[in-house]
Amino acid sequence: MNDTFKAILISRDAEKNQSVEVTELGEADFMEGDVTVAIEATTINYATPLIIVVFSAVFLHEKVRLYRWSAVLVGLVGVLIIVSPQLTVFTSGAGLTDTAFGTASALLGCVFAATAMLLVRRLVATESSATIVLYF
Repeated sequence: MNDTFKAILISRDAEKNQSVEVTELGEADFMEGDVTVAIEATTINYATPLIIVVFSAVFLHEKVRLYRWSAVLVGLVGVLIIVSPQLTVFTSGAGLTDTAFGTASALLGCVFAATAMLLVRRLVATESSATIVLYF
């Protein structure tokens, strides 16, 4: 198994000149947890459509059938499985760690994104498409 991979590295010097190069990176080139955190944050963001279904049923009174609720439940359990190692605030007496704060921030971002989507759904009834595009 190859421990390195090619990456595009974009950097900026003190004079704000940018340079782009293709380089090979390995595990030693990253700070501990950098790649893992990025992957988990992206995966947590996939919870947004699940939260939209829950919010649309609660706030917009849309009818959601059993098969969709079961899919949402399975998806949210998957998100909890991904998130559970980071939420050490519930298992240790150490308080709120940086990782737990980042995980909670990503979940809160999903809630805000779902809220924005619901507001767009609500705006469609009263505003034109051009007005909504201008708002967002």
